[in-house]
Amino acid sequence: IDSGTSCLVLPDTHLDGKLKFSPYRKFKELEDDHSSFFLEIAGHTLEIPYDIWYLLKSDETCVQSTPAGFPGLLIGDVLFRKYL
Repeated sequence: IDSGTSCLVLPDTHLDGKLKFSPYRKFKELEDDHSSFFLEIAGHTLEIPYDIWYLLKSDETCVQSTPAGFPGLLIGDVLFRKYL
């Protein structure tokens, strides 16, 4: 987990079986619903509401896939806008 980015950056793989599914693909499936999605980190469930992950002024999401081979999650400012 890293917080050094503006957007939420999710793995587009299951990280060699460490995850049950690709978080980024799951996000893309739900993106048009304009609803919250949830991250579970170390036993804590964090809600990421639509108004946090969607940037109204620029009409785009603030969720991206990780670079190839990157084995983590970048929580970025998306999480800080909600929880700080």
